[in-house]
Amino acid sequence: MWGVPEDVKHEGVGSRIFGAIRLCVGLTLFAGTLVLMGWNESRAVHAARAVEADLASVVEVPCSPISRAVEGKLVHLTCEVGSVHLLADPPFQVAIPAIQMHRTVEMFQYMENRDSLPNGTIVYTYSTGWNSTLIDSSHFKVPNGCVFPGSAIAIPCVNPPWPLPDVSQFSANAKAGDFVIPPSLIEETVASRRLTFHPVWPTPATWNFVPSAVQPPPTVTLTQTQRLGEWLWTSQYPARPQVGELRLRWEASSPSVVSILAEQTGGTLRPWKASGRLIFLLREGKVSAIDMLADSEGRNMMATWATRVGGFLMCWLGLHMIVSTLATIPNLIPCIGILLSDLERYVLCYLTCASGLALSALVVGTSWVALRPLTGVPLLAGAVAIWCGVCWMVVIPRSAMRAIKKGVVGGGLEVVPSTSPWLPMTPLPPTLNVYPLSVSPESRPPNNHYCCARFAFV
Repeated sequence: MWGVPEDVKHEGVGSRIFGAIRLCVGLTLFAGTLVLMGWNESRAVHAARAVEADLASVVEVPCSPISRAVEGKLVHLTCEVGSVHLLADPPFQVAIPAIQMHRTVEMFQYMENRDSLPNGTIVYTYSTGWNSTLIDSSHFKVPNGCVFPGSAIAIPCVNPPWPLPDVSQFSANAKAGDFVIPPSLIEETVASRRLTFHPVWPTPATWNFVPSAVQPPPTVTLTQTQRLGEWLWTSQYPARPQVGELRLRWEASSPSVVSILAEQTGGTLRPWKASGRLIFLLREGKVSAIDMLADSEGRNMMATWATRVGGFLMCWLGLHMIVSTLATIPNLIPCIGILLSDLERYVLCYLTCASGLALSALVVGTSWVALRPLTGVPLLAGAVAIWCGVCWMVVIPRSAMRAIKKGVVGGGLEVVPSTSPWLPMTPLPPTLNVYPLSVSPESRPPNNHYCCARFAFV
C-alpha cells in the first residue's frame, strides 16, 4: 500500500466564516426558490382549471333573436356590427360611424436630459421634441438658463400650458346582432389594444390655413391647421417646428364583425363572474371561445414562464453557492465535501445547472401530472434522467480515482493519460509498477500525471 503526496492547505477562520455565510445564503435562496416555483405552478394550474370550467359553461347563442333561456349564463356570439353611432369632433369637422374614435394631440416642448460623466459629475442638457403629455419645465434643474448642445448661450426654457386634451369617444348604441354592445366593453377592448384602427380626416378636403400668431393657439380650430402626412399641424413650417406648436390626428375603429364572450342579461351583456375573475371580452372578427379565453390568459402565461425561468436561475445560483462552498471547505460536511472537492469548478457549474433544471422540471411536473398527465409525466421522467446523469458524472470518476490511489488492482493495471474533463490530475506514485508497453516514455505526459485506470485481468 502506498500513499499519494498531497499539498495540505489549512483553511483560516475567516475563510470558514465566509463559507458558512455563503452556504446559509445558498440554502435560503434554494429553499425560497422552491417555494416560489411551487406557488407559481399552483397559480398556473388554478388558472388552467378555471379556463376549463369557463369553457364548460360557455353557451353558443345566435345573433338574432335573443333567447331568454340562457339568461344569466356565459354566452359566446359572433355577429355583424350594426346601429353604429356617429362619432364626431365638431371643431375640426371630423365625423365617422365607428364604435370608437380617439384624438391624439402632441406639442413641441423643451426636454431635459440628465447624463452622468465617468468621473461622477451630473450634466444637464436640453433639447426639444414632440410629446403627447405636458413636460413640466418648472422642475428643470436650470429652468431659466438652458444650454443646448452646440451652443454656449443660455436661454429660458418654459413650456406653455397644454391647450387641447386627448379625447376618446365610444358608441353608445352599437349592436352585435340584436345585442347592445356596452361602451364599457368597447373601452376595455381598446385599452387592451385588441381593435384595429384607421386614420380619420376632416370632412372638407381642403381649407384655408390661417396660422395663429401665438403658439399654441388660444382656441384651436380647423382653419388654424394644415394637413401634412398623418397629422394636422398648427405650424406654418412643420419641418422647423417651434416650442408650443401642435399636431393632431384621429383614429377610429369600425369592425364589421365582432366576437363577444360575456354574461347575457336582457338584451345586453355584462361581465361574467366566475372562478375568481371577470370575463368580459370583445374581439374583432370571428374568434372562437377557446381562442378568446386563451388570448385573455396571455399575460398570465407570460408571467408564469418568466417566473419559471427566473426560478430555475435562482435555483441554479443557490445550488452553486451550496456546492461550491462544500467543495472549497471539504471538512465542513464530512464525505460530501471531500467528494465534491475532487471536481473542477466548471464541472460544479454544469452539475448545479443540471440539478437546478431537474428540480424545476420536478416541481412543474408534480404540479401538472394530475391535470395534464401528458405534460407532467415526461417532465418527471426528464428530471429523473437528469439526476441519473449527475450521479454518473460524480460517482464514476470518483471510483476510478479511488482505484488508483489505493492501488487495489486485480491482474494487470494499464495507466493512461487523463481524458476525463471533470477529474483533477493526480501524481502517479513512484512505487506503482506499470506495464512498460502500456505507457512509453515518449507518450508519458509531463510530471507523470495520470488519472484514469483501465483494468486488464490476466
